[in-house]
Amino acid sequence: MADWDVFYKGKYNYFKDGEYYSEELFTVKKEDKASPNSLFESESLTRMPNGEFLRVIVKYLISSEFQPIKVEVSRYLGENEAHEIYTVNKKDKTLKYTFECDGQKHQSQKIITNLSYIATPCFATSMLMTLARGIDSVHRTRYSIATSKNIWKFEEDFKESELFLEQKSLEPSEIQIGDNTIKSNWVRMLHLDAEGKVTTKGIGYDIYLSKHMSIPYKADFGDGIVIEIDFLKNLQDKYKKMF
Repeated sequence: MADWDVFYKGKYNYFKDGEYYSEELFTVKKEDKASPNSLFESESLTRMPNGEFLRVIVKYLISSEFQPIKVEVSRYLGENEAHEIYTVNKKDKTLKYTFECDGQKHQSQKIITNLSYIATPCFATSMLMTLARGIDSVHRTRYSIATSKNIWKFEEDFKESELFLEQKSLEPSEIQIGDNTIKSNWVRMLHLDAEGKVTTKGIGYDIYLSKHMSIPYKADFGDGIVIEIDFLKNLQDKYKKMF
């Protein structure tokens, strides 16, 4: 069994109307072998209005071709606990889904043909689909994703949907993170209308990507919510802090 090396380590801060409300710690590991798989591990902690803390842990395993292999999402709030597991079978092109909560377990399986990404509630993995398929510099790029609305109880099976990314600048865009000015790849995640068509009003989420496995630096969701990198370190380069 291959060993795992930690390549990146970082932290995000979440803000609503300028007020801090959550944080996310993450690491990126790679197998010590030829054609290594990579494992993203994230943990977010959010203080709820009643004083309790919502803890979310995500483990996202991708292949050397950057395709999803297995995704685990675990949520903890007080006495509540829920778990989701997605497992991709490349041979028969199926996605197996498991949801567990309150002693109940639901399992389902669907045939998938062109899955790019499995959506999770963590930010570090939010742009992994761009590793498997780069963003077109001229046209909007379409990605097929799997999403679930199940949180504390099973409501329905996962769904396949589409999102679109648009390259906003051909040159690296400078953004301000604290006292640091860093260069990023500025893209926009576009909304779909009620008919499933991309909106034409330019409404979307602005996301600024690093060159390090598409780990985002920052996102502005347009409703007062901003997620921003606090630090990002390359642990394979003498623990170098990259900004």
